[in-house]
Amino acid sequence: MQHQVPELWARVAYPSLKPLGSWVTDFHARVAFMRDWLVNGPPRCFWLPGFFFPQGFMTGVLQQHARKYAIPIDTLSFEFQVRMKQLYTVTMPAFCRTWSCRGSHCIACMLWLTRNS
Repeated sequence: MQHQVPELWARVAYPSLKPLGSWVTDFHARVAFMRDWLVNGPPRCFWLPGFFFPQGFMTGVLQQHARKYAIPIDTLSFEFQVRMKQLYTVTMPAFCRTWSCRGSHCIACMLWLTRNS
């Protein structure tokens, strides 16, 4: 076992090419993200790389919105904007600080749910 995720773990875990030490750190950050959500309710921002299957989460967000407002899901989509500088000041949740996700990096890996006026 040369700094690799054990085969038994890898069979039931999320896919990753990280060495064992980095994998364990990442695993703890994912558990902290999910625990925080469970204990404190839905966060204001979601750490997309923390999901095993982020596409499923994003589809669920669209489905929830479509059902809430009784509109066809086929008419919904996500819009992304690449920003050159940070426009938001957000207090990062504990899982971000654990995973060292700060500044522009967080904007790249997070999904903020906002309401347009």
